[in-house]
Amino acid sequence: MDTNKHGEIPVVQSSTTYNPEDNTLSIFALNCSENDDLLLDAQFRSFGSVKIIDHLVMDGPDLYATNNFDSPENVKPKKYDISSEAGEQLEITLPKMSWNMIRLQCETSL
Repeated sequence: MDTNKHGEIPVVQSSTTYNPEDNTLSIFALNCSENDDLLLDAQFRSFGSVKIIDHLVMDGPDLYATNNFDSPENVKPKKYDISSEAGEQLEITLPKMSWNMIRLQCETSL
């Protein structure tokens, strides 16, 4: 994706964290596409099979929307339909222009 200010950037940007205390992974993913939902494909061979705990999404038609005293719930994460079973590989759809947090329970701990 080409931007005026930052040049070429990836359309999907992501980061993953592992919590050894509860053996979970959290994927944070940003879909910067203005037009298309995109597929996130992740593999978890080191963790064995993983199970999706939840998928939270922040998106909407107005990228400049804010919360205020009159509309305190205007911008907030919402649960997204989990239509994908995990395993050692996860394929999940990221809505266009969205921030996503996907939590996974791992079968194998590191």
